[in-house]
Amino acid sequence: MVAEYFERLAALYRRQAAYEAQLAYVDATVSGLSARLDEHNEQIGALHGRLEGMEEVTRLVPEILQRLGPQTLTPEHQATVKNLARRLNELSGFAYATIYGELNAAFHVGKYSDIADARWPEIAAWFKTRIDTAERHNR
Repeated sequence: MVAEYFERLAALYRRQAAYEAQLAYVDATVSGLSARLDEHNEQIGALHGRLEGMEEVTRLVPEILQRLGPQTLTPEHQATVKNLARRLNELSGFAYATIYGELNAAFHVGKYSDIADARWPEIAAWFKTRIDTAERHNR
């Protein structure tokens, strides 16, 4: 009877040890998951911060563009306008003031250098039409 008691007691201790091992495993797993969850939460927080910063910049873009205004003719395009005006003057005999006045009126600006550079193809076409007409007239 005493031996049976000690066998039951030993079995009880073995079950308790097995339960404690399982509990330690679960605790370790939960701790690992918790650490990874904390790490993911930090990453998500950092991403939210970056996203908010990008949204703020995106909200400012229209205001910045409005303040900057349109990109006017580049120095290269301005030099090309002068050369085209000289060519038109030579072919047609129109005064430079007339050529520049008509160009400014066609593009609704006070001076040709204020024309938006995005309209360069239109400016080139404007000069091409007038130069072609003057060349045909001179033949």
